[in-house]
Amino acid sequence: MSRSKIIIICDINRILGRLTSKKREVYDRVIGISIDSSVDEYINLAKAIDLVDRVDVIGCYDEKFQMIAAKVAKILNLDFLSEDTIDNKFNMRKNF
Repeated sequence: MSRSKIIIICDINRILGRLTSKKREVYDRVIGISIDSSVDEYINLAKAIDLVDRVDVIGCYDEKFQMIAAKVAKILNLDFLSEDTIDNKFNMRKNF
């Protein structure tokens, strides 16, 4: 069984200078994207990654990007919180 690949997509300005070589060893790919990118840009980026390395799981650890992650997961047919759940913060916390 091959190990899972970990790919991180994050704000390019946030990772520049902060991601030391030791931290980079955790990830197979680090992809920077502008914080001002549209949802469509995130979706297209995720689709491109999925063509090269099949995406099996979506994780999102920043509340402001939960909706983008939900939309990407939906397009890639992956499990994630629904957009309705994210819209309702109470339900989001209840379902976690």
